[in-house]
Amino acid sequence: RDVVVKRKIKDNDKIFVSPSGGIDTDLFTPKQDFINRDFTLGFVGRLQEDKGILEFISVCKHISESIPISAYIIGYGPLLETVRREVANYSYIKLIEGVEQSQLPSYYNKFGVNTYGVPH
Repeated sequence: RDVVVKRKIKDNDKIFVSPSGGIDTDLFTPKQDFINRDFTLGFVGRLQEDKGILEFISVCKHISESIPISAYIIGYGPLLETVRREVANYSYIKLIEGVEQSQLPSYYNKFGVNTYGVPH
C-alpha cells in the first residue's frame, strides 16, 4: 500500500491489501523420509517461458544422461503444447495438466528436488 500511495498510483482509500494466506503447514509438510529416495525432480507452476519450464526440461534431459531420474511437470499455460511435444519421447517425465491445490502435497512428497515456477 505504501509504495502505491507514495508513487501516486492510487489513493490510500482506494487500496485494499489482502493479507497473504501464508503456507498451510498442515497441508504442505514433508510426509516421507528423504533418505534412500529415488532422484525425482518436480516443476509445479504455469507453463510459460519466464517460469523456466523449458530450462527444467533441458536439465532433466541432461541429468538423465548420467543417472536414472523421474520427473513431474504439473501445470498448464501457453506452452502446454510445446511442453507436451518436448516430453513425448521421455517416459521418465510425466506431464500432469494441473491439479487441485489439495492434491499438490502428494506430488511434493515424491520430489527430491523441485522448483515451483520461480522466475530464473
